[in-house]
Amino acid sequence: MDNNYGDRKMNIKETSNIFFKEIECARLQGKNIYILGAGSGAGILVNGLKKLGAFAYITGFVIDNCPDDGEIYKFGKPVMDTSKLNDETDKPLVILSIRGYSEIKKRKIEKYANVIDEDIMSLWTLDGKELFTREYYDNNKAAFIETYNLLSDEKSRDCLEAYINSKISGKYDYLAKIWEENQYFAENLIDIGGVTSWIDCGAYDGDSYISFAENYKEITGNDFSGKVTLYEPDKNNYDRMVENMSKYKTVSSKCINKGIWKKKTTLMFYTGDTTSSCFDDGGSVAVDVDSIDDLHRYERVDFIKMDIEGSELMALQGGKTVIENNHPALAVCVYHKREDLITIPQYIHKLNSNYKLYLRAYERWSQELVLYAVEG
Repeated sequence: MDNNYGDRKMNIKETSNIFFKEIECARLQGKNIYILGAGSGAGILVNGLKKLGAFAYITGFVIDNCPDDGEIYKFGKPVMDTSKLNDETDKPLVILSIRGYSEIKKRKIEKYANVIDEDIMSLWTLDGKELFTREYYDNNKAAFIETYNLLSDEKSRDCLEAYINSKISGKYDYLAKIWEENQYFAENLIDIGGVTSWIDCGAYDGDSYISFAENYKEITGNDFSGKVTLYEPDKNNYDRMVENMSKYKTVSSKCINKGIWKKKTTLMFYTGDTTSSCFDDGGSVAVDVDSIDDLHRYERVDFIKMDIEGSELMALQGGKTVIENNHPALAVCVYHKREDLITIPQYIHKLNSNYKLYLRAYERWSQELVLYAVEG
C-alpha cells in the first residue's frame, strides 16, 4: 500500500511476472516448456524471456499444421506440430503467444498440457530497454505517486493501478475488469459535439477519424463538417488512409505523409507491422517530421490525438505554443515507453495546471492506455 489519495491508498502489490514463475516451476519439475505460436507474439515472448533470463529453459515451439515437423527452427529452437504434445510422458508447460487463439483448440491442448494464456504484452518493450518490473516501479515510486495525485477521478486511479500491476505480473485479471471501448473519445470526457478542428498524430489508416465521425453523428445527428488534419509517416498506412478519407465528402480533411515530432527534421523510420511502425535510428526509411507549432501555430485547434509509438512526449513539446494558446482537449497514448506514465502527464500539467487528467484502458492487454487532458 503505497500512497494516500484522500482516504484511498495506491495499491501496487505484484512483484514478479507470471511467465517467469511458471517457467521456473516447470523447470524444477523437469518438464518440457513450449511456446505455442511462432509469429510476432512469440517474438515478444522471446525477447521478454531473454530479459528475464528464462528463454534458455524453453524446449521449443509448437504450431498447428507444422509443415516440416522437427526440421524448422525459430530463435534457435525446434518447431513441431501441436499434435506431438500428446506424446509427452509428463504434461509439458505450453505458453500461448497467439492473441485470439481458438478456445476450442486451447481446450484440446489443455487435455495433455498445462497452458498459460496471460498477457504477453507485459514483456513487450518498444525501444528494447528493460521490462516494466517491480524494481523499476520501486525505483521510480515517487514519480508514479506524483502522477497518481494528478489524476482527476477514481476510475483513472483504478486504471493506473491496474496497468502497473498487469505490466509487472503479466496477469489478465487487472485490466480485464476495467478496459472499455471507444478509444480516444471517452464518454463524458471529450466534448465531441463541440469539436470543430482537430489534429490526428499517428492516424494509421484513418480508423480514429472514422470512429470520431460515427461518435459525432450519434451525438449531434449531423455529419462532421469541421476540419481535421491527419499525419501518418508510414507510406503504406498513408495510402490506405487517403482512400478511406475520400469517402467523407462533408469534412475539410488534409492527409499528410509526415510524422509529428518536436521540430522539423528528417528521422529514420522502422516499418514493423502495420500498427507499430516507429522512429528508430536503426530504421531503413527516412521520413520528414515537423512540429505542431510549426504547422498549426496560427490555427484554432480543439482536439489533439496522439498515438505515435513512443514519440508522444517529443510531439507535445513541439506543440507547446498551440496547446498553451488553444487549450485543446488531448488524448495521448502513454504505454509505449516505461516512463510515459511519469513524463507525459507531468509535462502536460506543467503546460497547463488547469487541465484535468484522466486515464482510460482500451484493451485487456497492457497496452492501449490513453491519457486525456481536458481543461476544467
